[in-house]
Amino acid sequence: MQFISPSNFATIQKCPAKSYLNQKSKNKINRSVHSYFGSFCHQFLKKSNRFLYKKTMNKKHIKKYWELEFEKYCKDLLDKDLHFHSKHPLKSFVKDYIYIRTSIINRILNRTISDRTDNNASADSEFFISVDGIVASIDLIYKNQDFVKLVDFKFGNILDDDNQIKELYKKQLYIYAAMYYLYYGIEPTILSISDKKFKEYNLEKKSIEYCIGLFEELKNLNNEIGSIKTEDQLISYARPNKENCKYCNVKIDCQAYWKSSLHESDNHLDIIGKVKYVKKGLDGIKLTLDTIDKGEIKIFKIPVKMEEQLNNNNEVAVINLFKEKENIHINYYYSRYSEIVFINKYFI
Repeated sequence: MQFISPSNFATIQKCPAKSYLNQKSKNKINRSVHSYFGSFCHQFLKKSNRFLYKKTMNKKHIKKYWELEFEKYCKDLLDKDLHFHSKHPLKSFVKDYIYIRTSIINRILNRTISDRTDNNASADSEFFISVDGIVASIDLIYKNQDFVKLVDFKFGNILDDDNQIKELYKKQLYIYAAMYYLYYGIEPTILSISDKKFKEYNLEKKSIEYCIGLFEELKNLNNEIGSIKTEDQLISYARPNKENCKYCNVKIDCQAYWKSSLHESDNHLDIIGKVKYVKKGLDGIKLTLDTIDKGEIKIFKIPVKMEEQLNNNNEVAVINLFKEKENIHINYYYSRYSEIVFINKYFI
């Protein structure tokens, strides 16, 4: 089983347990709005390649196609995820929504010209390679008889605090280079990251031996994670710290996370407990939870639309509660960044 892909390799290196839990866990926290939107952008570019490229389309037609696909994408998310309503309508939460949409539409309109600008090379979109059980999906490849350029699209910030291409994106492209070489016996000429303006940034060229070394690291780590059989083994691969855990979508099932102090800060709290009482008020629902480490706590201002889901004795994880101290008492409030996950038992 593939637990790691080239796109998440650098992240998983920091906490290998995360990749195991992403495959096995049923108790997942929602992704960020930008992650959802980035997935849609990649999907739309792939669909546009199949359905629009051979048709004569103007900007109005493509914009209409975008709106139809985006509405369908959000509807599917709402049907599958009871909590996606907190991020809907998605376009309201994505800062650069209009800007990125315009960039993608212009990219599609200009593609027949722009895709032949590198050494008069032809372009292939959504290019899949499988090597030793690892599958990679490369967004764009320019190639001719003696030229190969691999391109990966990114719709978020591609630069780190030092204004350099982020290390995880570099590793992803270097692994793509290794896989392309191992599959075809051809070393790519150029590796490039494309930002939300579709401006391409060429990476520093590394030896193919370096790239293959990264791919071997990925394979070895993937095999190690695949051999996990017990909870103790899983914990040994967990690396709980602020960076790894803050936005982790599978931390509910990570025992190392709950054993650390990371689930509680001065202003926020993640907690697990059983629903004891549910009471509707003027400013939302008041939920009483019976917890192990804090006893009985009350959570205020939960959206009324969640009332039907909150049945007594349900075990839930409440993520990112806002804490407010009044004299000697602490009050807990549900905010737009909070989330309730209904616990499903699993696993190893």
